[in-house]
Amino acid sequence: MGWPIGCTVKLKNLQRGSQYNDKSAIVQSEPSIGGRQNVLLIEENKVVAVKSQNMYMNLGSFDSEGKILGGGSISNVSSFLAGIVPRWVEDIKRGGQAGTASLADGIRSGTIHLPLPPFNMSFESSGMLGCVLNFLKRCEHETLGKLLHSVNRNNREEKVNDPSLWIDILSGADKSEPGCGVKIAENIGPLIKCMCNDTERRLFKSNQHWKECIVPFASLIYNMIGTSVNGTDKNKLNILLKYEGLLSSIVQWGYWKEELRPDIAKELGVDTCDQMMSIGKCSTGMLIKSLCNDKLSAEDESRLETIGTMPIISKEYDSSCMISYTAELVRQLKGKDSYGEQEIGLLLFLIRGANCVDKEVINEMIDWGMNFTSGHEIREAMSVAVITNLMLLVMKNADMGMGIPSDSRIAFAVRAGLFDMCLHYIETFEEQCLLQIKSILNVVYTTSLNQKTAKAIRHKKSSIEKQLVHLEKKNGSITSHPKFNEILNMLKYILVMNGPYCCWCNKSLSKTEVMECNGCHRMMYCSKSCQREDWLNGGHKILCSKPFTEENSGQFQSKEWPSAVPEDERAAAKLEDLEKNMAMIQLKLFLESTETIISQASSLDVPLHDCIVSFNLSECPPKVEVKRQTWNSQSKDNITCVFRTYLYNEGNVQKHSMQRLFPIEFSYA
Repeated sequence: MGWPIGCTVKLKNLQRGSQYNDKSAIVQSEPSIGGRQNVLLIEENKVVAVKSQNMYMNLGSFDSEGKILGGGSISNVSSFLAGIVPRWVEDIKRGGQAGTASLADGIRSGTIHLPLPPFNMSFESSGMLGCVLNFLKRCEHETLGKLLHSVNRNNREEKVNDPSLWIDILSGADKSEPGCGVKIAENIGPLIKCMCNDTERRLFKSNQHWKECIVPFASLIYNMIGTSVNGTDKNKLNILLKYEGLLSSIVQWGYWKEELRPDIAKELGVDTCDQMMSIGKCSTGMLIKSLCNDKLSAEDESRLETIGTMPIISKEYDSSCMISYTAELVRQLKGKDSYGEQEIGLLLFLIRGANCVDKEVINEMIDWGMNFTSGHEIREAMSVAVITNLMLLVMKNADMGMGIPSDSRIAFAVRAGLFDMCLHYIETFEEQCLLQIKSILNVVYTTSLNQKTAKAIRHKKSSIEKQLVHLEKKNGSITSHPKFNEILNMLKYILVMNGPYCCWCNKSLSKTEVMECNGCHRMMYCSKSCQREDWLNGGHKILCSKPFTEENSGQFQSKEWPSAVPEDERAAAKLEDLEKNMAMIQLKLFLESTETIISQASSLDVPLHDCIVSFNLSECPPKVEVKRQTWNSQSKDNITCVFRTYLYNEGNVQKHSMQRLFPIEFSYA
C-alpha cells in the first residue's frame, strides 16, 4: 500500500524504543506518541513537514535525501531532522507555506534547534537566512502577494500567508547561531521602519500583516538585545540602535494601554497590548542596564539620555505629550506599595548617569516624598531623598561622579514644594532622614543667591516661615533637639539670605519697597534717603559700576571677580542678578559677624583697617575669616570685606567675589 502525495500520517500506541515496519499500519493509526500529538506530512516517501511537541521519534533510517528506508524507533532526532530540513529550506526559498510554517512552529515551540553538527545544517549555510532577509527587505514597497508571485509562479502550491513566520525564523537564527545576529541587524532596516510606524501600521502594505507581526517583531528585538547584552557581540546592539525610531518604539511599547493608546488597544486587544507592554518594559530595562557602567562613553550617555527623556507616547500620535519615560517611571514607583532595588536602580541610572531630569520628574519626586505617612516607610523614604538630592545636580562626568548644582532645577524644585518635603520628612521620620535632608538643603544653599533660585526662595519665603512657626508650636521636642535645630537653622538661614535688605540701613524690604541704584543695578535701598547716604557717605559714588583693581581696592563697593561682563546676554543677566543678591545681604552679614571679626583681628594683633574680612558664602552659615592685608590700606576709617561665592550656569561653575568697605564704627554699632 503506497502513500499518496500530501498524505497526513498519524501514529498511535508507539512507545519509546518500539519498532514498526508496516506502512499501512502507520497510515491507519491515530495521533498519539507517548501521549503527545505528532503529525507528519509525507510526499513521495519523503518527510517534508512535522508538527510535534516531543521530537524524539524516528521512522527508521533515511537516505541522504530524507527518503524513508524502513525500520526505526522513537529516538535520534538529528537523523530525523536531517531528512526534513533540506525540504523545508527549499520550501522557504519558494515562499511555500508548509516548510516555512513547520520550521517556524518548531522554533517557536523550542523543539527544533539548528545547526545540526553531523549534517552541517545551519540557518546561514543552508541559505534560509539570506532568503528570509531578502523577503523582508521588500516589506515597505510591495504586497505579500506580489512578492511571493515573483519568487514562485506555481499557483498550485500553498504560499506563505503570514510573514510573522519569517520573523520567527530570524529569532531562531539569532538564538542558535551567534554569527547570524549582526547579519540580521544589518538587513532589517525596512522591517524596523514599517513595524515602528505605530500610526500607519502597515507591513507589506497591509494592516493585517502588521498586526500579525508586531509581537513576533518585538520579541525578535527583545531577543537580539538580550543576546547582545549577555554575550560578547556588542556590535549587533550598536547597529540596531542606529535605526531611526527603534529606540523610541521600544520605550513606547511599554505604554500601549487603553488610557494612553486607545487606537492600538482597540486594534490589537488587551492581551496583545499586555504582551507588548511586558516586552517593551523588559527591553528598556535591559538597555538601561547595558548602557550604565562605571565609565559611560559619550555615545552610551547620549542613548541613556534619549531613553530617559523619551515621551511615552509617539509624537506622531500625540505631539502634546510631555511625559518622559523617567517621569512615568517615578509615577509608577510612587503608586506601588513596595518596589525592589532593581527598579530604584533604573531610576538612579537615568538621573545620575544621564541627567534625565525635567519638570515632571521634579514634580513627581517631590510628590512622592510628600506621600510618606509612616515611619515604617523609612527605607523607601531614604531612597527618594537620595534621588531627590541627585536630581538637583547636573552630572558633568561620564563616570557619574559629583555633580554641579543646577540653578534651574533647584528653583523649580523649591517652587514645587522642596522645602515642604524637607519639613514633612522631619515631622514624619524625625532623626532617621536628617542626613539626607541636610544634603538637600546644602545643595539649595549653594545656589540660593543665583538668579532663579533666589526668586523661587523669595516666592516661598512667607509660606515656609509660617510652617516653621507651626512646627515649633506643634512639636517642641523636635525643635529643641540639637540635630533638628541644625537642620531648621539651615533652612532659616537660606530664607534670611534672600532678603532683600537695604544696603545702608539693613531694613528687610518688601517687593514694593525695593529701590535699586540706576547706575550699577546692584545696590538696593528702602528709600531715597538711604540711597543718598550711601552715595555721599558710604562711598558708592566712587565705585558705582567700576571693576576691581588694586588701585581702588581701598575704596567701597566693587566687583572683584570676574573682571569682565560675559558677552552672552543670559550669562550677563545671571551675573548681574547674583551681584544684586550679594550686595543686598553684605551689610547684614557684616553686622551679624562683628563679634567674630573683632575677636579674630584682636588675636592677629592687627588694626581693623589693616584687615581683610573674607566671607565664604558657599558654606552654611557663611564662614568668616579675618586676614592681614598684603597691601597698604588706603582707608583708615573702613574695614575691607570680600564676599566669595559661585555662579552656577547650567552645569558650568564660575567663581565670583565682590569687595565692599564698611565704616569701622559699624562694627561697634
